[in-house]
Amino acid sequence: MVDGGLDFSNLVYIDLDRDSFESFRLMKGDILLNRTNSPALVGKISLFPLESECLTASYIVTYRLNKDRIEPVFCNHLLNTTVYQARIKTLAKPSISQANINPTTFRKELIITVPSVAEQNRIASL
Repeated sequence: MVDGGLDFSNLVYIDLDRDSFESFRLMKGDILLNRTNSPALVGKISLFPLESECLTASYIVTYRLNKDRIEPVFCNHLLNTTVYQARIKTLAKPSISQANINPTTFRKELIITVPSVAEQNRIASL
């Protein structure tokens, strides 16, 4: 994850049966949380922008948004602001050379107040 986006330069391919793949498949507009990493990198957020056959590693948590309530591009920009990144970092629990954010705690503790979807779309387009 780089500045709210993804780096596809180091992809790994796996052989997985179709049912297993479909249960973990990323969808365009998914929000990705780097839940385990160094204290400096934990909590990074990215938007999955593709219609592609991709999965993530186990240290990445996928959130599929209700697009009737929150626009993914807006959400990605919001969660990458200094204010939200600072809040997300407070949810990280340190361990030996790594930090971890519990996905359930993230969902429960990170409250996002948003304007109407139309206004979110207008803001995201800027």
